[in-house]
Amino acid sequence: MKGIEGRQAAIEALEAYFTSVMPMVDRLASSIPVALEVRNPTLLTPRLMRVISKLGVRLVVGLNGDMPGVLRQMRALQFCDAKTDGDTQWQLQGPLVIRWQQGAALRQVRRQSELRATDPVTRAAIASLIVRAVRSQQPTYVVVGEDAEGSAPETLRAILTSIESIRRGAYQRERG
Repeated sequence: MKGIEGRQAAIEALEAYFTSVMPMVDRLASSIPVALEVRNPTLLTPRLMRVISKLGVRLVVGLNGDMPGVLRQMRALQFCDAKTDGDTQWQLQGPLVIRWQQGAALRQVRRQSELRATDPVTRAAIASLIVRAVRSQQPTYVVVGEDAEGSAPETLRAILTSIESIRRGAYQRERG
């Protein structure tokens, strides 16, 4: 996929595909989430976000070595779901789908011959997205690979700890 023409062709092909698939999904079981994981950062554009949002396809926050970080992908998800530009209280309009395959921190540490690395920024951003999904009354699907931080169970446990910290902070602000 080279240049703007290639990107436009790819987005048009994705739109045609999802336009043909979504009626079948609706007939079979409307509760099945349909999601798109973008694996090429040049496709993470407002145009694609408008297309998938219009068709009811969810953006997968896909964290791997080739994609921009979680904060950039959160902005793309916000573009899909926010009612207005700059809406800081936006709610998810469908399920949250996150797939953390490989983390930047682990790649750096592997170069230094260590086994594990933590990425507290990514974990905190994932936790904040999960809290937003809960507040939006949307289901959440999170897949964490061993390559994210070196131990998927430990990473998930740390994300849950971050969620609890966010919830405690919100509770204290409400009471305070």
